[in-house]
Amino acid sequence: MDAQRTPTRPAPRARAGERSVGAPSSRRATGVSDITRPTSLSLPPQKWYRSGRAPLVLAAAVCGVIAFVVSWLGSWVPSFWGDEAASIMSAERPWSSLMNELARVDAVHGTYYAFLHLWIDVFGASQLSTRVPSAIGVGLAAAGIVVLVARMERLWPANGRDGLSSAVGAAGIRLGVIAAMVFAVLPRTTYMGTEVRSYALGTACAVWLAVLFLTLVGGRVTRVLPWVGFAAAYGACIYVFLYLSLIALPFGAMLLWDARGRLRTTALAIVRPGSAPSAEVAARARSARRWLLASVGGRSARRAAGVLRAQGARPDQVPRRASRRDVHQLHREPVVRRQLGAGRRGLGGARGLRPRGRRRVAQAST
Repeated sequence: MDAQRTPTRPAPRARAGERSVGAPSSRRATGVSDITRPTSLSLPPQKWYRSGRAPLVLAAAVCGVIAFVVSWLGSWVPSFWGDEAASIMSAERPWSSLMNELARVDAVHGTYYAFLHLWIDVFGASQLSTRVPSAIGVGLAAAGIVVLVARMERLWPANGRDGLSSAVGAAGIRLGVIAAMVFAVLPRTTYMGTEVRSYALGTACAVWLAVLFLTLVGGRVTRVLPWVGFAAAYGACIYVFLYLSLIALPFGAMLLWDARGRLRTTALAIVRPGSAPSAEVAARARSARRWLLASVGGRSARRAAGVLRAQGARPDQVPRRASRRDVHQLHREPVVRRQLGAGRRGLGGARGLRPRGRRRVAQAST
């Protein structure tokens, strides 16, 4: 007869930081030291004002307000001139008469005339009220310039190619603020900000359309829906001002320029894998961070720096001080010796590099 078994209580759960009794440690079980692992891979959501967007939003808002004030102050003093009078007369027409005019005479500013028709119904047709939308357009354009310049701040070689980035840094924000302030005080800007025409609103549409385009291209967005939204925004901008259709030319040039870098990288990886930046080169670049660029200013340092830069090392990966012994030790590294030898043999080993990389290897080998 089997002996009666007494029920056993389950072992209590170990508290955080404690090891349960009788349980083998992770070091004995796997040979790996105990590591505290998170129970979930999800991260708490970041508030927008704690992320890097808060300084950019603040700078854009401040620059927009300043640009608006610069264009708005004194805008009620001059009287209407010929084109402004044409805008007022068109906007005050009944809807049927306005549609007839747009179909036969002036369709370029049709959306602006329809907007101005609604604006006059609410705020009147005085010089101050009808010029406020143009000042608002200048403010929106200045705010968009801050965002646009900040996001175009960095154009750097990424993964062996020139790529676009939407990263935003303090230097980019400062440059964007300077560009927006210069834009706000340009004579042409203050002129269009104080007249009853569609140029200021069209400028704002063009700037923010460029911001949207750069966001999609820099983020490598491949989904269809965002690009459909971009196409709709582009069509709306054309309705605001017909000649905004020409903005497709610089957008297309940017796409071709970016695609050229990606095509060059793909061909480099297929045709000459040995000349592309490899894990070994990346490791050498990281290890050289402590002592390479701007080291002793000698010929040896320039050679080694040229090789590592040509192979994908960024200037910010190296410090400002080094000794001659460290530089000579770097020259004994296989990757540097191979590339310097290839450079002396007529750049035979650097044919797969970018033109800028080949020039740097050539300079380093002389």
